[in-house]
Amino acid sequence: MLKKYTRYRFLFEELVKRDFKKKYKRTVLGMLWSVLSPLLMLLVMRLVFTHFFAATSSTTPRSCSAATWCTPTSTNPRPRA
Repeated sequence: MLKKYTRYRFLFEELVKRDFKKKYKRTVLGMLWSVLSPLLMLLVMRLVFTHFFAATSSTTPRSCSAATWCTPTSTNPRPRA
């Protein structure tokens, strides 16, 4: 398998270059957008889950504030008011 790759290395590289050029032909940011898009989505999700779905209880750890499964009501030692 490795011999075939080294034998057709030039063809493989040219096909990959062509696909990348075709995919990012009309984009302003180009390949940078492939990295920025998931990072921006991560930022939006973090904001949503830390600010909008934040728990109001002071006993809930900050890391579990948005996840309801982290603090089940049946094992919580203090009743919620």
